[in-house]
Amino acid sequence: MAYRTSVIDRHGAHSWYRQLADQLRDCVEQGVYPPGGELPSEAELARQYGVGRDVVRSALALLRQEGLITSVRGTNAKVRAPVARREVTLGAGDELIGRMPSEPERIERLMEYGVPLLAIKRRSGAVELFPGDRVVITGPTP
Repeated sequence: MAYRTSVIDRHGAHSWYRQLADQLRDCVEQGVYPPGGELPSEAELARQYGVGRDVVRSALALLRQEGLITSVRGTNAKVRAPVARREVTLGAGDELIGRMPSEPERIERLMEYGVPLLAIKRRSGAVELFPGDRVVITGPTP
């Protein structure tokens, strides 16, 4: 259960599921739900926030799309643990393009939903693909 009582503004400008997603995201950022830790069940979140399970499911789907959480059917959602990053350097004349991966690209690279794919088109014409959450892009050193 969250460390504070959170309320959904029933007359607010934002949809209930977005409000819930915002509050859950805040809890993750503040360490209430640490990396690798489980969120409460859908039923518990619905009770805690006074909303239906459809609102909870939509909020969790949004957080999954953002890459903040993962879930497997039949288990509570978990906060994604940080991943190790490697440094990739762009050379003179290289181009960096960010996009969402196709389903085969996502599966091949074991990428979570919501993680962008970074494509580096090298000056030579070669193209290298990297999961966006696993690289740090740097420029050429002077």
